[in-house]
Amino acid sequence: MKGMKDMKKIFMTVTLLVLVDLGFLFAQEPRSSQGATITGQIVDARTFQPLRGAIVRTARVAGDNPDAPRNVGFRTGEDGKFILRGVLPGIVDFYVAKSGYTSGPFASVRPAADGERIENVVLTIPPAAWISGRVTDESGQPMAGARVITGKPVQLDPKNQRTSSGLAGANVTDDDGQYWIGGLSAGEYVVTASPYGQLPPTQSPTDPSFGQPITVKLDVGEEKLGADV
Repeated sequence: MKGMKDMKKIFMTVTLLVLVDLGFLFAQEPRSSQGATITGQIVDARTFQPLRGAIVRTARVAGDNPDAPRNVGFRTGEDGKFILRGVLPGIVDFYVAKSGYTSGPFASVRPAADGERIENVVLTIPPAAWISGRVTDESGQPMAGARVITGKPVQLDPKNQRTSSGLAGANVTDDDGQYWIGGLSAGEYVVTASPYGQLPPTQSPTDPSFGQPITVKLDVGEEKLGADV
């Protein structure tokens, strides 16, 4: 009788050890991320009408296929609606490709959780602004083939100097020295030109290798003419 009880104890002990080991193995197995699912609509920021044919994209979770695209995208229909699956958890940066509109990024108001479904997100996309003008030389003659670049300036302390935060747009002048740069969001821009048709090493409009910059302020969807350099 006693031997039977000892055997039961040994059996129970071994069973518990096996279960603990299995639980440890399962706990260590990494859980694959499926990402979030987001549905919503893209509308014009001024008219609030849906935007047809806009492509909205954002970062996607890393899958088993290393050659898979790093972004997930969707083209809107007549109603401007979209659905994105496999969205990378966290704050979501939406990028929108639509002619005549700014591209973003448009950040989500809160983080997305893995496996969560977020519905009825409305992205209000402002119309893009653009700058046009003419590049001339010291004698006032038009400069064909000049490289014109623009970027948003930032203030640097302590001397309060002005520089550019990066390249926002670029173009090359035509035979009459005319240029056009579009797809810009509202704000203040620095515009300058190089007669050699090359970007400066820093890709900044305030680079010393470029000419004297001008400052242009743009409203939403504004068409700024006469920004001569």
